[in-house]
Amino acid sequence: MKVLCVTLNPAIDLTVSLDVLNLGEVNRAHTQQTDAAGKGLNSAQILADLGADALAAGFLGAENDALFRQLFADRATERTKNPKLGALGDEFMRVAGATRTNIKLVDGAGTGVRTTDVNGAGFQISADDTARLSQHLCALASQADAVLVAGSLPKGFALNDFKGLFSKPG
Repeated sequence: MKVLCVTLNPAIDLTVSLDVLNLGEVNRAHTQQTDAAGKGLNSAQILADLGADALAAGFLGAENDALFRQLFADRATERTKNPKLGALGDEFMRVAGATRTNIKLVDGAGTGVRTTDVNGAGFQISADDTARLSQHLCALASQADAVLVAGSLPKGFALNDFKGLFSKPG
């Protein structure tokens, strides 16, 4: 099975763990982790873990795509060691600008763990970007058994733009 997983507004997740989050003060982290993320990309990884082939597509900021390129390279290496894993293909369309960074502050104080999210703004999409992605997604969708679209929308992409996202021009 091959699934096309579309993430229009991926993110770099920076997760910072600390004992107590004290607002307005200097806080010391005890761990931090950076991950390539986005709802559709995360879904694609889970599908590949379950043995399905997944194509991860959408917009990706060209200025900071190294973490995403590394993820796809690492997953390809893992697959050579474990053939039960499905393939995870990089079909993201690079656009001008940087992919947003989302900061997750994990506060372990008190009676439980609290997570505070600060989501970055990210890149701006143009009408040309949307048209190019639409062409790309139409070609990819014809190869897929299923399509999943998940996550938030980037600046410049309106809810109305979904109407033509999987439509061929003309």
